[in-house]
Amino acid sequence: MASTSTPIENAKLVLTIYKHFRKRSGEVLWAENFQTYVKDNSLNQEDIKSGLIYGYENKWFEDGPNGTIKLTADGFKEM
Repeated sequence: MASTSTPIENAKLVLTIYKHFRKRSGEVLWAENFQTYVKDNSLNQEDIKSGLIYGYENKWFEDGPNGTIKLTADGFKEM
């Protein structure tokens, strides 16, 4: 089933994952954290991908070390 969520709604969904793991500005999440949360909450993987793209484009997220995704100050403010 296709998603009807907008990219910004999806990005805010991704921020809920950071909030769930109690992350702050400058902290990272591993891909496994995303995968586990998505699976446990029956979320649409395409929505998460769309949200990450939007978040990267708007500087909410950036690449962290060793394949992680870092929450930026802008992303933390939006959260």
